[in-house]
Amino acid sequence: MTSIVDFENSERMAGVCGANDRNLPYLEALLGCGLNARGTAVEISSDSPDKTAFAVRLLKRLEETASSGTALSETEIFMEYRSLSDGVPAAASPSRENSGAPASADEEVCRVISVANKSVFPKT
Repeated sequence: MTSIVDFENSERMAGVCGANDRNLPYLEALLGCGLNARGTAVEISSDSPDKTAFAVRLLKRLEETASSGTALSETEIFMEYRSLSDGVPAAASPSRENSGAPASADEEVCRVISVANKSVFPKT
């Protein structure tokens, strides 16, 4: 089964796919389906309709997350994947809002990641 996800603009697609589509092999391994990027669309191919539907939902969710214009990291992709797998709504999932650099040199950003209803504080 194949499905196509059409991104709003090329900046969001670049944010999800990464520079030179470097995130596509990671997404393919994570989702267990084939991905082919062309223009502002990604074609998803899989034997399972469930995998295809999940991949469409994840790519749409990642598109919302990538609205800042910077490429998503594998960690951010995995956190969104886990949130979607666990049924966490997009509004409550890990977002890029808290992942930016400090506004000034004196200000420090505290990052908190919620995993299995527990708070995790990354060291770096």
